[in-house]
Amino acid sequence: MTSHPNPDQAQPEDIECWKQQAEAGDVEAQFSYAFVHYRGERTTMDYSLARKWFAVAVQQGHTKSAFYLGVMLEHGWGGETDLSGAATHYLKAAKANFMPAQHNLGRLFQEGRGVLKNLAEAHFWLSVAASNGGEHSQEGIDKFIGQMSNSEIDSVRRKVSEWSQGRLNITRSH
Repeated sequence: MTSHPNPDQAQPEDIECWKQQAEAGDVEAQFSYAFVHYRGERTTMDYSLARKWFAVAVQQGHTKSAFYLGVMLEHGWGGETDLSGAATHYLKAAKANFMPAQHNLGRLFQEGRGVLKNLAEAHFWLSVAASNGGEHSQEGIDKFIGQMSNSEIDSVRRKVSEWSQGRLNITRSH
């Protein structure tokens, strides 16, 4: 695999190179090419192109691409809004321990957007995100924890502990 500069510091020649490498199947180039079009830095912002290349990279298991595709699906950037699809992609990245995806997935469960409202799942994912440095995740929990029973809270805390010890295998899709 080719070495890739940081997409935040891309030069025009990097972008053209990434396009060629992306088309040849290089997953990091697919992410980088998508990301610069997502951000619109050093090139034209093109959400539909970013969405396309994030989706291609996700098919190869790229965690950050799953997160960014989830964001795009949640907000309808570059195509239709698809909250269920957003939750699915956040879950892929959350299971790979990507904190922003854990936070966003918890928020979707809290609000019942794209998934059935489930405060225990919201609490779980926001707690995992908080333990991974998510600064606003605990604030999210504080908004609804009063609606949960002590036994529900204890159950979530046990599940978070199992997750942090690597004993919890989450295989459900939402």
